[in-house]
Amino acid sequence: MLQVGAAGLGALALAACGGPTVSSGTTGSGSTAAGPGPGASSSSGGSSSGSGASSTASSGSNAYAGVTPAKTIDFWSDHPGGSGPLETELVAAYNKSQSETVVNLVTAGKNYADIAQKFQTALASNKVPALVMVSDVWWFSYVLNNNMVPIEPLAEAVGLDMSIYNKTFYDDYLYKGSHWAVPYARSTPLFYYNKAHFAKAGLPDRAPKTWDEMDEFGKKLMAANLGTQAAYNWALPTNYIAWYYQNKAWGWGGEYSNQWDLSPIVGQGMIDSLTWAAKTMKTRGGWAGMTSNSQSNDLAAEVVSTCLDSTGTIGSIGKSAKPGFQLGAGPLPGGPKATDHVCPTGGAGISISQKCGPDQQLAAMKFLAWLTNAENSVKFSASTGYLPVNTKADTATLIAKTPLIQVAINQLDHLRSQDWARVFITGGDQIIGNGIGEVLLKNTDPATAMKTVQGQLQTAYNQNIKPHLS
Repeated sequence: MLQVGAAGLGALALAACGGPTVSSGTTGSGSTAAGPGPGASSSSGGSSSGSGASSTASSGSNAYAGVTPAKTIDFWSDHPGGSGPLETELVAAYNKSQSETVVNLVTAGKNYADIAQKFQTALASNKVPALVMVSDVWWFSYVLNNNMVPIEPLAEAVGLDMSIYNKTFYDDYLYKGSHWAVPYARSTPLFYYNKAHFAKAGLPDRAPKTWDEMDEFGKKLMAANLGTQAAYNWALPTNYIAWYYQNKAWGWGGEYSNQWDLSPIVGQGMIDSLTWAAKTMKTRGGWAGMTSNSQSNDLAAEVVSTCLDSTGTIGSIGKSAKPGFQLGAGPLPGGPKATDHVCPTGGAGISISQKCGPDQQLAAMKFLAWLTNAENSVKFSASTGYLPVNTKADTATLIAKTPLIQVAINQLDHLRSQDWARVFITGGDQIIGNGIGEVLLKNTDPATAMKTVQGQLQTAYNQNIKPHLS
């Protein structure tokens, strides 16, 4: 979800190559509230986690007919949620299960930004992996520049019914009637807290229902002399804060954008939310600080009592904590204007490169179908805390192994599509994050900070997005 080095991506002109000429695919069954791509209609409601994704319909003749899958392919991952050992195990199991294709698992970076930077370099040299992990702020840039192939023809070629995938997550990758990635390490933010600290502060064993209530919780936690530096730590401006902050913007009746209209980021709701956020800082008499690394690591080290972080950290927070640490989790708090549908989706999917040959693309799709089947979806979720993307997954077994994931599963009915300014404008995540950081760390006037952000976003849109839109 972190974006770096993206300024040149929108202007990168790359020739079509390798893969067969395919149609744009069949149109899905409509956009969902949790992630329609540009060109699809958008709404601010929620989507049921139990509904299936758009099915793959037959296109009559398939461009991959008669293609023999490649003997070897590369899969680039950053092992989200500490999944390195599990991914190694899964890839080894797949290679053992069939003799057609050997999948090579490549550690392509420590995070999504590392992979994105490395993939850009690979595109220039024409040495691309067949499979690459793509975060919510990267896939659209790749599609605009013809770097990925649509999923529908490949799914049809391998006989995969895409309705097995959670529609909310699958339709995050919907653009011009085609899907451009398969959901994999999908997440939402959660509110995490230290149960023992809440008990000592006389607080109920639950997340606050609103941020106004968190004001009360924060004051009590600070007064309880728990040995913490703050009651809560904000994420770094360079590390996902713009993802989490959508929750506050929406709660106060604001947003980053209305599709390509960027005026909401200077609207009253956004300004009101930032005015509140600035007052939470300890430097202004509040109860919050700013992490120097990771807010969930701070929680595990008992530097703070609460934080927001991805569901993907459920499996790792407790592992690094002291013995006896009890982790609590709850849905995201609401604001004074909205208390429902204030939680964004996030995380990553896996795309198939346009620049690799059709034999590699076909082999990649076969592996993806296996990697995200019901059994493996449960294994991945249980190990990492990411949400199961396959609707056939045994959630009862999953919840028994990882009880806190029940909170995230319940929250799936209350999601909202991320604002296009963050996920579709090249560099939008970083631009917005820097603006929020100006307010929190430098006490910059919110209206002044967001005016600057609006100008930077507009420039990025005009240069990198608008020329590519039909």
